[in-house]
Amino acid sequence: MLLAIAVGETELYRILLRAMLVFMGVAVAGSIIMAVGISIIHRIKQEELNEKLRLAEEEKLAASLTLPTATPPAAVAPNDVEVHSG
Repeated sequence: MLLAIAVGETELYRILLRAMLVFMGVAVAGSIIMAVGISIIHRIKQEELNEKLRLAEEEKLAASLTLPTATPPAAVAPNDVEVHSG
């Protein structure tokens, strides 16, 4: 507005109209930039979360597929043994 007045523009409605158009253009451009930035950040975070979930599922699957460690046979008490003579 100051530039238009300094140049010598005397019609106030034209100055205000031009200032309003510039303001609206800057507001729309800023909104678009923010929306694009937020969507990019959302996509990156979603991919990170999907990767973490996939790794957790793979670890869970790997843990379920591993064989349990073999336990030694239980010791037999001498009183539990039956002696058969024959």
